[in-house]
Amino acid sequence: MHRLKGIHNAYIFQIFNAISWMIALGAPLILLVKFLKASATEIGILTALPPLLVMLQLPASHYVERIGFKKMMMFGWSGRAFFILIMAITPLFSRSVSNHFLVLTIIFSLFMFSLLRGFTSCAWMPWISSIIPNDFRGHYVAREQFSINVTGFFLFIILGLFIGKNTDALHFSIIFTISTISAFVSTIFLNKIPSPPEIIEENNNLNLSSSIKTILKDKTFRIFMLFAIFVSFSLSSIGSFTILFLKDRLNLPENFILYFSALSTLGVLLSVLFWGKISDYFGSKPIVTINLFGIIAYLLTFFLFSSKVLPSGIGAIAIVYLFMGITGGGYTVAYLKLSMNTVPEERPAVAFAVLSFISSIVTSTVPVIWGIIIDHLEGFHYKIYIFNLSSFSFLYLTSAFGLIIALIILRFLKEHKAEKTTRVFYKLTVEFPLRVVNSIFLYFTNTEKK
Repeated sequence: MHRLKGIHNAYIFQIFNAISWMIALGAPLILLVKFLKASATEIGILTALPPLLVMLQLPASHYVERIGFKKMMMFGWSGRAFFILIMAITPLFSRSVSNHFLVLTIIFSLFMFSLLRGFTSCAWMPWISSIIPNDFRGHYVAREQFSINVTGFFLFIILGLFIGKNTDALHFSIIFTISTISAFVSTIFLNKIPSPPEIIEENNNLNLSSSIKTILKDKTFRIFMLFAIFVSFSLSSIGSFTILFLKDRLNLPENFILYFSALSTLGVLLSVLFWGKISDYFGSKPIVTINLFGIIAYLLTFFLFSSKVLPSGIGAIAIVYLFMGITGGGYTVAYLKLSMNTVPEERPAVAFAVLSFISSIVTSTVPVIWGIIIDHLEGFHYKIYIFNLSSFSFLYLTSAFGLIIALIILRFLKEHKAEKTTRVFYKLTVEFPLRVVNSIFLYFTNTEKK
């Protein structure tokens, strides 16, 4: 945002922050605990911990406006780096200490990391919302996501090359040390982001329960919250258990899984600025809708992979990951902008915290349940017509069904100045391509005349 002095620090913060959390919460974490022989249930617990402790945003939101958004974020982001350091040291003891104890150490470290993150992250969205004008939020979010995903693309490529096909404890220790250093560096730029405007004193003195009651009276917010619940139900388990599916069921090496993650971020890079621009132009709701249909297609494709209907070759998986990056990036940009424009303006920190609290109840429960199901249905297969169903088949099919319900709920959400989804879809799939083809045709026609 060139119009806002110092906002470039937010992008640089997101770059170093992304290096840190993409390792500490992403594919490298799952690959680390699989290296330490973790069960699907333990992976489910690890997946559930960050969203579980996001629930702390709600009680924290009552104090964040008194403490200050920046001060709150600085405390949490500085403290959590120490627990990534513990994760970095842990794999070095894999030959002398039992794997079960080391997995429990990782779980404890992630618990403390998520505790600090959950309590203090309630400051981020209201802070950014307060300094970014409404008309430029799509612009900002798109560039924020671009910064994050260009980082992720190069990070996963480098990590894939670094790990290779023969992974050992030292590899993981070095990777999580990089995450620790990046976490500390990110706080330098976090501190340079422009401070939010002063909070009106009368808002600070409002009772938390009264604020929540007032916020929940907003019908639009209630619809958006219900929508977020079903999206959380559908997507909270997919990232971790898809890695488990690729590793355990398809026997793919760690470096290939990291390359797939890089392809996903490449998909975001190729499209995120475009999604940000058109979400400002057409509105967020139609862009959310279109991309949710894309995510459903991704889930159904993996359902066909896991049911052995489609061949799950490297090329096919790579294409699906790239597609998921494009649709997932579009959804994220539009969803973030829609949430900024949907939460009630009174006590925005509390409103965002309520949204996170409700969603986190789902996202902290569902992965554990799926972990238990996958462990108990190990080796389960049921043949029906052409489908060779497994526990992963049920995971993908159930998640797709949840997103269909979310789309139905989204139809009742009203967004000011948003175009109809069908009209936007027509413009993107018919009108825009025709304009491009026509421009190319005119270019070559004029060139021939000259």
